[in-house]
Amino acid sequence: NDDGIWRTVCHRDFGSTARRAPGPDRRIQETKTSKEAWLCWRRLGHDLRLKQIDAPVYERVLEMWAKIEAWTTQNKPSIRESLAPGASARDFEAFEKHLGLELPDIAKMIWSVHNGQSMKFDELVDERRAPNSKPNIPNHVSLQVFDGLFGGYSFYNNLVCTRMFSLSRSSLWTSETLDEFPKKMVIAASYDFTKPFFMDVSTGMVYVCTQHGGFPCVPPGELGILRWMEEYAERLATGVYLKNHLIPDNTDSFGINLFPE
Repeated sequence: NDDGIWRTVCHRDFGSTARRAPGPDRRIQETKTSKEAWLCWRRLGHDLRLKQIDAPVYERVLEMWAKIEAWTTQNKPSIRESLAPGASARDFEAFEKHLGLELPDIAKMIWSVHNGQSMKFDELVDERRAPNSKPNIPNHVSLQVFDGLFGGYSFYNNLVCTRMFSLSRSSLWTSETLDEFPKKMVIAASYDFTKPFFMDVSTGMVYVCTQHGGFPCVPPGELGILRWMEEYAERLATGVYLKNHLIPDNTDSFGINLFPE
């Protein structure tokens, strides 16, 4: 029958046989026919400028984000509120044009759901980089230091709290590190940039840089950044990481604690 043909075509082109596909908000919804599902997947690929539309991978991206959204909504709403709306094709093109890098499809899928975090604290930190510019950070804004999506911890007098970068912020910081780290974009860093995370745009692998050097965050293989974020989301959902003080005895320092007591 006609729907059977479209189901076969949908599987051939996108790896999906279900009458499910991204709606206008890019979230998965039920469709009436397989043809409608095919058209929705096709539209997503066009909107995000994807080289290949992989439906199962995109659904993994959405499932990962759903876990993060659910946890932050319940436990740390200020982090949930900091998650920016999804990036557009224009955002991808601006990033690639500025840096001369080509974003892999998996990065476009991830940032199309949430374009990193948007916080006034980080804006003021970036403004301080400009010559003769030292904006004051109000006390209520300074508490956003603890709102890093990828959590944190403290040891001695050192605080780490890692935020996910928007594409525009990544472009700003990557332009300063690209000569030292070719083909690697900054995807996250602690509030003071002491612990940056990079993604290799040619492989999708994620690396963290510390004073001891750079280290891969996941075993070698495809979709490194997705596997890294999936593992992080799972640790949130299962209670490995908890909402807790990042600085002992500081009642204002609640965040995602990577080493809870």
